[in-house]
Amino acid sequence: MEQYSIWEGFMDELEKKVATIQRKCNKFGCDFHFAKIGEEMKEVIDHTTLDPLTKNPVLVNCKFIICEVEGTAIVNGWEFVASVEHTSKGNIFKKALSDVEIPERYRNSDPYCEHCNSNRRRKDTFIVMNRETGEFKQVGKSCLNDFTHGMSASFAAYLASLKSIFEEIEEKPIGGGFWGYGKSFYETNEFLNFTAETIRHYGYATSDSSESTKDRVKMFFDVTHGRTKYWDPEDVMKAINRMKLVGFNPKSEEAKRMTDDALAWLAQQEETNDYMHNLKVVTSLEFTNESRFGLLVSLFPTWNRDLEIQARKKAEAENGKASEFVGNIGDRIDVEIESVKCLTSWESCFDGYHHTTTYIWKIVGKDENVYIWKTSAFIDCDKPPVRIKGTVKEHKVYRDVKQTVLTRCKMEYK
Repeated sequence: MEQYSIWEGFMDELEKKVATIQRKCNKFGCDFHFAKIGEEMKEVIDHTTLDPLTKNPVLVNCKFIICEVEGTAIVNGWEFVASVEHTSKGNIFKKALSDVEIPERYRNSDPYCEHCNSNRRRKDTFIVMNRETGEFKQVGKSCLNDFTHGMSASFAAYLASLKSIFEEIEEKPIGGGFWGYGKSFYETNEFLNFTAETIRHYGYATSDSSESTKDRVKMFFDVTHGRTKYWDPEDVMKAINRMKLVGFNPKSEEAKRMTDDALAWLAQQEETNDYMHNLKVVTSLEFTNESRFGLLVSLFPTWNRDLEIQARKKAEAENGKASEFVGNIGDRIDVEIESVKCLTSWESCFDGYHHTTTYIWKIVGKDENVYIWKTSAFIDCDKPPVRIKGTVKEHKVYRDVKQTVLTRCKMEYK
């Protein structure tokens, strides 16, 4: 059962959509469940109100309604599984059932209807599955009606995209307003270079973070390309200054190398699940849009995790050594540095007006041990320090790797 946190101001709009879905589900005998199960308060940015001094959007406390929803388009044993977007590089699935793996033959199939055996120019087709026999079929819009007992293709797709309907409302900016450029397209390889450069300086931040990697990349991309027509001028300057502070350069050799290496790694991976298939398709397309940003930026942490696992296995196989805890809690230690990497970072507002960035640095010592340092200090990974002196704060294990957490650190450069 999926759960969503919806701002109370959007509940009227949502419940109208839900009522329409419920009526049609009752008509066609489809399962559908919707319930409000609680509420919570959140501090959010109100994009419709600017602080009179800073001209920045203000933070407000708002009530959110926690909803749960579940629904499937099943008629006479046939269930709507996904819509299929056909592209020149492969097909992209918009799945209704996350637990169903779509047969591999549909990943590069033509827009062919397996019901009426016609093959004509179609932008989209649909995948249906028989729950009793396990049979799959790819069908066109008209033939979909035969599998849904008269339910229109548009409603079957609508019910199949139930998750995206709720996500769209959940992520709308509070207060509304115009915050986009319609269907803007971005050159995929350039967007990946921006992503690589962003992760180099700020690490990777998930969508649960106060400022996700996806949002940062879009911000830096839009500022660089002048897509700031509806921005406050001060926000434009802040973004520019942030880029200058870290020497942000998406055309750098390191950003290009990261993109090339990540894509080369991806090309060698098997399509063991729909995620890997979709990732291969979107990275192979020449252009992309905002709906695919989350999938695109996930390439780098997925690649990095695999590299770290392989490197750890190789090191252990060669010399039997893995990262160990160093020192005792409270000890002052001196570490010679092999490499430095930013794991993640986030923005904080400590007095209502001034912002600071907090980083989490992963430091690998010459002793092959892993050290973690949480700080507001910025490290230029192109000119990293050679030594770090710090106090052992704690020992912890993350993904089977022993890590020594440091605090009150001082860095030494050549």
